[in-house]
Amino acid sequence: MDDGKQVEAVRPATRADEARVVESLSRAFDADAAFNWGLRQDAGRTQAFRLAFRTIFRRYLGFGATFVVGDGAGTALWARSDQWEFPLWREILLLPTYLRCSGFSRFSRTTGTFDAMKAHHPREPHQYLFVMGVDPAQQGFGHGSALLKHVLDECDRRGTPAYLEATSEKNRALYRRHAFEVTAEFPCAEGGPTLTGMWRKPRGG
Repeated sequence: MDDGKQVEAVRPATRADEARVVESLSRAFDADAAFNWGLRQDAGRTQAFRLAFRTIFRRYLGFGATFVVGDGAGTALWARSDQWEFPLWREILLLPTYLRCSGFSRFSRTTGTFDAMKAHHPREPHQYLFVMGVDPAQQGFGHGSALLKHVLDECDRRGTPAYLEATSEKNRALYRRHAFEVTAEFPCAEGGPTLTGMWRKPRGG
C-alpha cells in the first residue's frame, strides 16, 4: 500500500502506552475467532476484551520485550520461553480475572485453551510471540512487519528460534513471509477454532 504514509519507528512500550494499546488490540481482535470463542459475548463483551488485553499488556510489559509502533496503534508482546508460563500459584490468583473475561459459560473454554497451548508449546529455548495486533485503521502500512522484524533481526543475531500461535489465515500468511513454518494445528478447548503453531529457525548471518 502506498499512499505516502511512512511506517513509524518501533520502540519499547511503557506503562503510559497502556490505554492506547488496550484499545488498538481490542479492535484488532474484535472479529478473531479464537478470542471470541473464549471471551464472553454478552453485554460485558467490550469490557471483557479490554480487561483481557490490559492483563496481557501488564504481564508482558514486565518481560521487557513488548514493542509498539507510533502511539501504540500496533503492538507485539514477546517473552522468552522460560518466562511466559505462569507458576500454578499465579494461575490460581488469575482465575477471577479469567472468569470476568469469559463469564461462567465460557470459563472452561478459556482455561482449556491455555492448557492446549501449553501442551503444544515447544520445549527448546526460543522467543515467544504471544500477541501481535494493529488497529484496523492503521493496517496495511507495514506496521506488523516492522514489529516482527524488530525482534526477529535480534533472534537472527543471537541464533535464537521464535514461536507463535496464529489464529487466522491472514496472520499465517504474514508469518510465513517472515520465515515461520507450521509445526502444529490444534483446536481451542471444546472443539473451538484452530490454533496454528508456527516455528522460525534463526537465519544465518
